[in-house]
Amino acid sequence: MKTMINENTELSRKELDQQDFIDNSIMELINTVNPSSEEIKYSGNIVGKIRDTLIEIFTGDLGLCTEQDFYPYRDQPCTNAMKAD
Repeated sequence: MKTMINENTELSRKELDQQDFIDNSIMELINTVNPSSEEIKYSGNIVGKIRDTLIEIFTGDLGLCTEQDFYPYRDQPCTNAMKAD
C-alpha cells in the first residue's frame, strides 16, 4: 500500500502561494546579486537549481524543515512507463 500525503493530487492555495513565494524570492535574489546592469528574466531551470540547493541546505544541513514544508509538491505517478517485452 502506497502512503500518500493527501488523497487530493492538487496543491492547495496555501501550497501554491508557498511555491510562488520561494520562486519569486529566488528571482529577486538572482537579480539583486547580478553583477551586470541587465535584468535577468525568469528561467525555470535556473530557479530549480537554486531551489534544489536551498532545499538541501534547509532540510539537510540545517534540519529546519521538510522538503514538503519548504516547497510543497505532490508525487505524480509516471504515466509513460516503459513496458518490458
